[in-house]
Amino acid sequence: MESTIPEPKDRVLEFGACFLELKSINLEPMKDNALTVQQIVARCGGAPSISARSDVSSWAVYKWYRNGIPNEHWDLLMEMSGVTAAEIHQANRMARAREMMATA
Repeated sequence: MESTIPEPKDRVLEFGACFLELKSINLEPMKDNALTVQQIVARCGGAPSISARSDVSSWAVYKWYRNGIPNEHWDLLMEMSGVTAAEIHQANRMARAREMMATA
């Protein structure tokens, strides 16, 4: 008998007596040529340049390398670097995946 995963109903999957709530799961594969957070920051002129144009310290920008770029700074970085929201999202996914692997 072939086992299949049931279709989600209201973002909840039922497996017998267990329920799995689907939060924000992105199953798209990461691109091989994707930009990193470090490359995006460099395209902006570095952490000091971002700090000068925002209320964020250079030290906080360096933390983005590990944690990803916070959503509230995407517009500024897109303006400064010319990258797209999709590229920032991809860079964040890679940074967070590396952090998870390092702490696993």
